[in-house]
Parts: sequence; structure tokens; C-alpha cells
Amino acid sequence: TGIFTADVTLSDSAEAIADNGTLELVPGDRIQAFYTDPQGDFGEELRLSISALYAKTVFAGTTILADRIWDADGSPYLVTGDVTIAENVSLTILAGVEVNFLANSDDQSGGYRTSDSELIVQGTLTAAGTAEAPVTFKSSEVDGSAGDWGGIAPTTGSAVINLAHTNLSDAGYGINSQGNGIKSLSVEDSSLSNVGGGIFINWVDFSLSVIRSEFDVLSGYFVRVDGSNNRSGEAIDISENVFNGNQRVLIRYTYSSVSIAGNTFNGDTSRIEVENNYRGDVDISDNAFNRESDSESYSWAIELNNPYDLSDTNTRSWTVNNNSIINAYAGAYISGRTETASFLTVSASGNTIDASARSYAETGLQMYNIENAVITDNTVSGYQYAVRLDTTTAETFARN
Repeated sequence: TGIFTADVTLSDSAEAIADNGTLELVPGDRIQAFYTDPQGDFGEELRLSISALYAKTVFAGTTILADRIWDADGSPYLVTGDVTIAENVSLTILAGVEVNFLANSDDQSGGYRTSDSELIVQGTLTAAGTAEAPVTFKSSEVDGSAGDWGGIAPTTGSAVINLAHTNLSDAGYGINSQGNGIKSLSVEDSSLSNVGGGIFINWVDFSLSVIRSEFDVLSGYFVRVDGSNNRSGEAIDISENVFNGNQRVLIRYTYSSVSIAGNTFNGDTSRIEVENNYRGDVDISDNAFNRESDSESYSWAIELNNPYDLSDTNTRSWTVNNNSIINAYAGAYISGRTETASFLTVSASGNTIDASARSYAETGLQMYNIENAVITDNTVSGYQYAVRLDTTTAETFARN
């Protein structure tokens, strides 16, 4: 038992030279040290190892007070504490940059997880990766764990986040506004993997889009938005993503249109919920839900309900079209309000809802408090109730 130390001379070089007493390496390499104890604590040989990242740039926790660019020449970056982008200030991260967060460390002991480094956005964060050279946010560990670092936290109404071709992993909460509103969020051609949570925004003032991205989320939500204030026509757009896991997309209390289209959901309880919207149309179309047969989930795959403030000057259109729902206990549920049903137009057409591989499934398509619905070209099989209409009238019910 003891503490063993050694000194090794390092050389910043990609060319290794044998027997020169120097360790050649370049930024991004990992130094791994091994120690073999011939007897160990129990008389048997024990081999131990530890690794460290050789970073080009070490960035201690701080507040960025002037516009800054992180480029590939300074990569990889090692962040050891909370980095805050101040209001009216931008941090731009260029293609190919790797940002490593020192695992389970925060030299500021602040933020929302006092033992983990976080990227706190009060101004503008832009990660401008490309397909060939993505931007990466991850743990400093070789095999990182969810929660090794906190995540990205936009925490003011002026916060703007734009992520393109960006891979985020090993975070505790993913992207989370921590109870605050933000100005806008755009995530395109990116991924969130091995993270404790996906995207959770309490209020978005201008726009939010999540497009062509992949999510592997361990808990919480894939995407949750608890309000939007954009009345200029900019829709909440969640399209062409792949969602892996048993979480959901939840959108509610919105004053803007909502489009959730072309997504793939792989998980026995993964689902879409849109509720309590005040303004704007809702389109849930061309999504695919793949659940295991006889899974224990008793939730709807799609749930759209409870519109507020319908009137002759605030009419709305809801469409649930061309979705594929496989092996769900319950398919799609659409619910309006009796006293204002005439101001809501609802269409459910071209959906395939198939639970024939299950031993029992409840309802394929249900509508409640809907007036003059259009229900056409749906294929529903394997359910006790294929289509159920409660206090609902159908203007067109054909070719189902």
C-alpha cells in the first residue's frame, strides 16, 4: 500500500520516437498509466489503470463577457467549471471542435448542479458543426456516464441556442431552461445520447425547432415545451427525428402553431402529447410508433386535447394524418371542448393503427367533444374498439 509517482517528459508531436525517454502525443490523445501489484490485497495479482485527457485548451469556470470563438486549432477543450455566456454576448463553436467537461467536477461549485460543470447560456450559443466535422459536447471520461457533467442551461428570456451537427452526450439534464423562458432554440442534424434528460424549455418567446436529430434519453422527456408566445406564425417544429427510449414529446400552453411530423418513436411508452393550446393549428402527421407486442404500456401513442379560448375570432385546425402506430394498447385520442366545438376543425385520415400482435388492446382511435370531424382512409385492427366517438359528430366518415 502506498502512493507511487513518476515523471514522464511529454512532447507535442504526432511522431513517436523509440527509446528516447519521451512520450509523444497530440491534443486529444489520452495518457493511460498502468500499475501491476503482484499480490494485491488478497494475495492475487491486481492490475490498475487510470487515464487522463491531453487537452489543447483548458477552460476554467468563468463568465464570458465578450464575443468569443472556439475553433479547431484550440480543440479539444477541457472545461473544469461552469461557463456562463453573459447576456448580449455570443460563444460560437466551429466545426470539428470537441468540448470535454471534466467529469464530476465544478471549480465554481455553482450553477444548477454544484458538483458538475455546466454551460449556462444567457446570451447566444452557436455550435456550427458539419456532417464531416461535428461539434461534440461530452464527458472527459473514455466511457462517460449520464451526469458526468450538467448540460446546457439557457436561463434568460434573451437566450438563443443554435446547434447544427452537434453531438451532446453524458450530461445530467441535456438542454434545460431550469424553469426560465428563452428567446429561441434550434437543433438540427444533431444527437443527444446517454443523457439524463432531453430538451425541457419552460417558455419560448420566438421559435423552437428540433429537426433531423436522434435522441437516446434515459429519463424525463425527449422534448418538453411548457409555453410559447410567438403569434407571428413561427411554428414549433419537431420533425424527422428518431426518438429511442420510453419518454415523450410534450407540448402545452402554446400561442403558436405546432407541427410534429415525420418522427420515429422506438419505445414501449414513447408518445406525443399536445394539450392546452391557446392559439395556432396543430399538425401531427407521418409519425411512426414501434412498440413491442404485448408491452405493458397503457398509454395513448398520440394524445391531443383541451384547446383553450376557441371562438369565432380564434378558430383552429387539428390534423392527425398518416401516422403508423404499431402494437400500442391505445392509438390516438383527440378531445375538444363541448361549448366551443364548432370553432375547431379536426381531421384524422390515412392512419394505420395495428395492435393485432397484442393479446388485448383497448381503442384504436377515439374522439371526444368534436363536431363535424373528418375521419377517412384509416386502417385500424386488433382493438376492442376500432373507432370510438363520444359526444362527437363526423362530417365525413368514409373508407376506413
